[in-house]
Parts: sequence; structure tokens; C-alpha cells
Amino acid sequence: MADGKMTGPAAGHFLTSTLVGLHHNGQHEGTQANMISLCLQVYELLVRIMSNIHSHMLTI
Repeated sequence: MADGKMTGPAAGHFLTSTLVGLHHNGQHEGTQANMISLCLQVYELLVRIMSNIHSHMLTI
């Protein structure tokens, strides 16, 4: 990512981190809505630049 481009492992880590945050903090109604929104936004951004993000989703 030093050159400003998202790599596959970095994208996977970013998406995994947001999903782990949802898993750990999703039991609270207030944070659950925010975390779901964040996860969806991250996914929508990554799916545009990483065509193989779907295969990463299957490994999580």
C-alpha cells in the first residue's frame, strides 16, 4: 500500500477487521447498526477495486 494501491492481502485484512469488529461489538443495538453500515461500505469500496473479494468472503 506504500504506492497508494490496495493489495489483495491488505483488502482482505481490512474487510476481516471490520467483520471481527461487528462480531465483537454487534450485541449492542447502537453499535450494531453502525458496524453493519461500516462493513457494507467497506465491501462496496473493495468490490469495485478487488474482483476476487468474493472468494475472500467465502474463507471468513
